[in-house]
Amino acid sequence: MTPDEIDALADKADPNQYWKHPGMEILSMPQEHRDQMMMGVYLRRYADQQRDLARCLEQQKSWLITPFGSSTTARRMIDTPEDHARLRERSASARKQIDES
Repeated sequence: MTPDEIDALADKADPNQYWKHPGMEILSMPQEHRDQMMMGVYLRRYADQQRDLARCLEQQKSWLITPFGSSTTARRMIDTPEDHARLRERSASARKQIDES
């Protein structure tokens, strides 16, 4: 599934775009609406992560994620460590062999 397809799924999960509502208003929403909002939020985050990973693949970089709490992280694209670069090369070589057979 592409990031755009995931975003479209998020729009279906939260058709009223509750995620754009002010925080105080969200607190007074029925649980069903908050659940819709969170489904959309999590799907949009996942789509964003998939875009980040695609950029890393295109640039032959790695993605560093540092957790600060259960739902808070810092993320950054970095040069790929040497041992990970070797793994990437092996994986690409194996995929190529499969595609050629």
